[in-house]
Amino acid sequence: MARLRSSPWVRRGTFIGVGLAVFVLGATYLSLRYPDDMPSFMVIGSGWAASGETTAVRVRARMIDARSAADIDVERVELDGEELAFEERGHDPVTVSFRMPASTEATGRTAQLRITATSKGRTETLEVPLEVLSGDPSHDVVPTPPPKLPKTDKAFRLSLIAEGAGVVARLENRVYVKVRSPEGASVAGAKVSIKHSALPDGGVKLVTDGNGLAVFTLEAKRPSYTLKMKVQKGEASAEFEETISPSGRQMLLRAPQAVLRPGETEEIDVDTWRRGVSVFCDLRRGPVWLWSKQLNLGTDGHMLPVGPLAPGRYDLQCYFHAHTPGSTWATLPIIVGDGDRMELLQSRVARAEIVNPAALEMNEAAKDELAAGYFLALLNQPPMMPTLLANTRSADQETRELAWDAKKRLVLIALGVVFVLVVLLVFDLILANILAQRDRMRAYAADLAADGDIIEDDGDELDDLVFAAHKDRANLVRTRGIVLVVLVGGTIVANLVAFILLMVLIR
Repeated sequence: MARLRSSPWVRRGTFIGVGLAVFVLGATYLSLRYPDDMPSFMVIGSGWAASGETTAVRVRARMIDARSAADIDVERVELDGEELAFEERGHDPVTVSFRMPASTEATGRTAQLRITATSKGRTETLEVPLEVLSGDPSHDVVPTPPPKLPKTDKAFRLSLIAEGAGVVARLENRVYVKVRSPEGASVAGAKVSIKHSALPDGGVKLVTDGNGLAVFTLEAKRPSYTLKMKVQKGEASAEFEETISPSGRQMLLRAPQAVLRPGETEEIDVDTWRRGVSVFCDLRRGPVWLWSKQLNLGTDGHMLPVGPLAPGRYDLQCYFHAHTPGSTWATLPIIVGDGDRMELLQSRVARAEIVNPAALEMNEAAKDELAAGYFLALLNQPPMMPTLLANTRSADQETRELAWDAKKRLVLIALGVVFVLVVLLVFDLILANILAQRDRMRAYAADLAADGDIIEDDGDELDDLVFAAHKDRANLVRTRGIVLVVLVGGTIVANLVAFILLMVLIR
């Protein structure tokens, strides 16, 4: 230890080592990189399932920072701990279809769906709660009183309804016109004139059929249309004004027939002005997604097959974004059943309590194409928007923030240790100065003692000087030795840790 204390190069090396550790750790802190991008997982669906029926959800992986899609594989699907057979389609997102086990439990049971998926080397198990319905989901309709007819002073009632649950911008929309008497009965043979500068020749003239119905086409290229309309039959007439504001939606769905027979399949036309895009479509029965498909309009065309289906009411909904459709959706009611199609449509409209019962009376002799289209337009309703049933994004971001904070904290702790070494260096300098001063005092006392001219009074001062020069010197020397040993060892360890952190944290 004495040699270690007496070696000037040891102190210089310690100074250099501490400085090097500070430099390396500082460079490491400034060069720290945020943790690598990682995929986050999400499950999109309706949150409902029907006992004994097929159900579909979409599983997606997205890189957090890049906001780009990542390929994903679904490895396992479990329901309440029991593994289910499933079908996997697509890659962004992956559509997972499976059949719910038949259950006699009451409606409203919550089942726990677990989906294990892998993306970019990361495997995650997603917990998804599903509300399970028993029986036909489309039968769950809360009875409401039939809509009442508001009072009117006009000779006729006039209503407009577009085929797609509203007029869709930039597409040709069929708009149905219904003329009724003040009491609500259909008025056949009424002349309807509709005027607007955007219509061909400034307007259209229509004559209602035996059901009081007529239809015209509107290519919606303006933000709004204020239509001036006049209804006349015989001596009676009435004028109306209605403003139509096309929605921001971008597609329409059209079926070749108003009612689908059980066991049959039909091709639904997806009409949109966009080209080369993908459309996500769900067939639902009530709130339950029976299946979900991705249609590439560039390669798959615009026809979407539906069926065969059991009797009942279904709804097809399509949109361009997998989980946030916004207003870019289209819907189409699909009625499946045997028997007279008009009676099936009428019963569905009556059951939904959409219009006053007087509006449902139809003339059997009249053409039913208009009536069928009118009923479908009445039944058309906005979609049940997809719900994020599970999403790891927030948890993943929090994990990365914790990892980032842990990296910074580790380097700062190492810098704190080096700061302790700097304090010890200062302490060593102070001890060295004290010992040097004591050595000078000893040398001065020795010179005085060697001088034979010391008088008696000066002898006391010399004794005090010698005492001060030797006071606690042994303890100071021992303390400085310990400090120097700690400095040398700490400097070596600090530099090793600094270089390890440099290699590990910024590689």
